Amino acid sequence: GRNPVLTQLSPVHGVGLVAVPALGAVRVPQKVREATVRVVGDLLGYDPDDDGQEELLRRARQRAQDVEDRPEDNAVQFTARVLGGNVRLLLGMIRANRPWTLVVRLSRLLAVAVATGVLTLVASDLWLLAAEYGPGRLGALGLLAVGAVTGTLVVGARLWERPRRRAEREQVALFNLATAATVAIGVLVFYLAVFALSWLGALLLVDRDVFTEVIGRDVGALEYAKLAWLTATLATVGGALGAGLEDDDVVRAAAYTRSGA
Repeated sequence: GRNPVLTQLSPVHGVGLVAVPALGAVRVPQKVREATVRVVGDLLGYDPDDDGQEELLRRARQRAQDVEDRPEDNAVQFTARVLGGNVRLLLGMIRANRPWTLVVRLSRLLAVAVATGVLTLVASDLWLLAAEYGPGRLGALGLLAVGAVTGTLVVGARLWERPRRRAEREQVALFNLATAATVAIGVLVFYLAVFALSWLGALLLVDRDVFTEVIGRDVGALEYAKLAWLTATLATVGGALGAGLEDDDVVRAAAYTRSGA
């Protein structure tokens, strides 16, 4: 738009860009130093309000070194050690990715999910299923739906990284953990939003008397909630199809890139 781009970050890939011309012609060296420190801090999950500069230096040194070699470790043990030593860094990376805005940037996923949700609300056979399903089954179906969309986005867009050198193992492990968490949180936020909209849609579109006649018993708030729950699940599963249709670059931009103006 009309705002100059000063910095652009991809925290999961460990890449930051400082646009020097956009900083202006006055006090350029000072502005470059300040912008560089800010970019590096964002990449390392550094919070200047809570942490001192010593903490920033410690994290920078930690990222520049590989963890000690333990040949007996398997992939799970190695990932657990990386996670245990970098929890705050990982949380900072996830926060920088803004996972709650992930799905908003994926138009095809949204379109398929909305279409699936509308079809679910008007299908009386699904009203019967929703009324008969218990919270345990609905919860399990919801987890499977969130997992399906998460897996489709991560695998389909090839977001899972592999280390090319031994020294990259810890960094790549952090990247992959941040990727999985970012996408999963984004999909979960989407699922909860669809649930809320489905509940509102059910109250507006599904007549109570007709609903009662279809399921053969009185309808209350619980039945509407279960219908909204099943609708959100099926809409999210439908979103997995839409996620598979998204361009890889679009998914990467939605999952990772953050710009500062």
